[in-house]
Amino acid sequence: MRIAFACNPAHGHLLPLLPLALAARDAGHDVVVLGGRSLEPTLAVAGLAHVEAGPPDLPAVFAAVPEAAEQTGRSLAVLIWSRGFAGFVAPALADGVLDLARSWRPDILVHDDSEQGTWLAAEVLGIPHVALQATAWRGVMVRLSEDPLGALGARLGLPPDPGLARWHRHGFLATRPPSLLNAADPLPPTARPLRPRPMDEAGFELPEWLLAPRARPRVAVTLGTVGPSRADGVAALVAALAPLDAEIVATVGADLDPAHLGPQPANVHVAAYLPMSGLLPASDLVVFHGGSGTMLAAAGAGVPMLLLPVAADQPENAARCAAAGIARVLPASERDPSTMRDAVEAMLGEPAWRLAAARVQAEIEAMPGPFHVLPSLERLAAAGPDGVIEPA
Repeated sequence: MRIAFACNPAHGHLLPLLPLALAARDAGHDVVVLGGRSLEPTLAVAGLAHVEAGPPDLPAVFAAVPEAAEQTGRSLAVLIWSRGFAGFVAPALADGVLDLARSWRPDILVHDDSEQGTWLAAEVLGIPHVALQATAWRGVMVRLSEDPLGALGARLGLPPDPGLARWHRHGFLATRPPSLLNAADPLPPTARPLRPRPMDEAGFELPEWLLAPRARPRVAVTLGTVGPSRADGVAALVAALAPLDAEIVATVGADLDPAHLGPQPANVHVAAYLPMSGLLPASDLVVFHGGSGTMLAAAGAGVPMLLLPVAADQPENAARCAAAGIARVLPASERDPSTMRDAVEAMLGEPAWRLAAARVQAEIEAMPGPFHVLPSLERLAAAGPDGVIEPA
């Protein structure tokens, strides 16, 4: 079987696809991954074939939507989703799939749930397509995509598709455990669970100090891998939390210099990059912005969270984690240093947070993994353009 994977041009959109892509490759299937040039280093380490298509990285997407620079929160999320992902990236990746099919026709396509063009190309080719959840499900986003994707579908010669009803008709691989689902905003009826697994450790050796025994609680601090001002944000968090009787471990991102944060006290470690799959199981609490990758890594490790959501799907992630009892959410008006220290101390001293996190961790461990889901994709590919993914 030939499987094409596709995603928006960002590390956080690629990583959720890797476990299934590697499982497919290891099972003997032919696998390629379509996406921007910035995905190449990660795919090279993973040993997966990369077909470059679309804009190189997220900065290029933001540059295509200049008015986004003046927006924050929900307004920013709407612009990037509809103008950036649907209006700018989607046409380029749709063309990339059609170009690929001239010499290497896939039997099935799997795309990250925010990548919106390749499924339309799959409709043109008459092959099944499945979305894999990399971001929080928000049904309103489908409505935001209807106009730009309707125009793209017409350009590709597809019939009208009111409400984009054909988008998830073959399947939607949901990476959220039951406690993190929103009953008021249900997933597509074709949703099937897939256990999330961090795939961020390739080629990286954890430092000895991270694995050594410790006498104090450890608090991980991160603001992800996207956003030019995240180093300043991490610096402010570290300054706020350093006075605590705890070990603070902060990451600024592989593309930034930890020296930007300046000299630190003995209880603070600052690194450019540490894989969350290694850091979080060795931590007692994580303080971050609510990005999907770190959120699922923390939930999978059974680690409570203090969340500081800003934009994109972060508010929705924060709401779901708070409802499940595994996170406290601080609104922007309550993020002064004293309040953050008090919140961290209170969470570290209250076992209920860890107990709730362990319950959600058990839910994640009970979800079917990539090798259990792969046969469902094989049967879907055999069923053709009218098939629907079966439960694993």
